[in-house]
Amino acid sequence: MAMARGLQAFVLRPGLWFLLWMALEGALFMLLAQKWGLGTVILAAFGKSALGLFALVWLTGRSLLKVSAPGFRLIQLERLGTGMMFALTLMMPGFVLSLFGLALLAPGLRSALIRRAARPPQRDDVIDLEPGEWREIPTRETRLPPDAANRP
Repeated sequence: MAMARGLQAFVLRPGLWFLLWMALEGALFMLLAQKWGLGTVILAAFGKSALGLFALVWLTGRSLLKVSAPGFRLIQLERLGTGMMFALTLMMPGFVLSLFGLALLAPGLRSALIRRAARPPQRDDVIDLEPGEWREIPTRETRLPPDAANRP
């Protein structure tokens, strides 16, 4: 019963997020279409995707040049990575995902996401021991009986 409930929550939660995302996309699309016109909104979506593709190609080439340069620091890689994530969200169809990509450019949110990604997940069933607090137990070798009749 608990497994079925867990499976239902696993399937239901992403489905609800997806439905919320589609509802936001539809509402934003309708709002923009009423204000600018349908053709303008469709052209804006294509232009946004083309801009995202250009930014992704430009940032990828830039990151390949900068990583090999002397004096490269990890903070530069972090900025290039978030820039590439922004370019990917800009390239995707729809407007809500682009707004999330714009939020990635905020330094506070970016640093919070990086701190969360860099931290290992906490588990209650794992005990961390220092190197002097444990010893390795040798594994037993399985030996076959000497006579061929008793072998599996």
